Amino acid sequence: QFPRRWRTNEPIAAIEVDLANVPEQPGDGEPNLEGDVKLCIRMGGKPALRAKVSTVSIDSGGMLSGYGIWWAADLGNGHVVTNSPSSPQRSWKQLVRWLDQPRVVVEGEKIQVLTCYNDHQVNVEDIFVPKEVVDEVVQKQRQEAEEPTLEVD
Repeated sequence: QFPRRWRTNEPIAAIEVDLANVPEQPGDGEPNLEGDVKLCIRMGGKPALRAKVSTVSIDSGGMLSGYGIWWAADLGNGHVVTNSPSSPQRSWKQLVRWLDQPRVVVEGEKIQVLTCYNDHQVNVEDIFVPKEVVDEVVQKQRQEAEEPTLEVD
């Protein structure tokens, strides 16, 4: 193992997959993102079976370099197997989804991650919009709101 520092005190359940109830393949363009947002998240050229955006607050500021990923399988009757870092089972390793561009995060900052899956894989993506981009969009919206409108009869 290499040294690491978790940025959140507790892990989040970014997505749950019920292997006894795998969803049907959504139609092309059919919304598959949990919540009120009507978006179709695609994987490998077709809609993902399911997608979810999770938000979590940073508890320990510092460099965010990636996401640690592990799973837990509930086998029923109180039997759970997992590859979490705290598991005594050591032959199954965790995955790391490295960020393309690591960034500094501060305590209290909210970060978002998009998780989705299909028949063959699970995908984890960091959702980050730099402050400069947000400021630029907000400024443009303000300018458009201030522009006089010309009404023609």
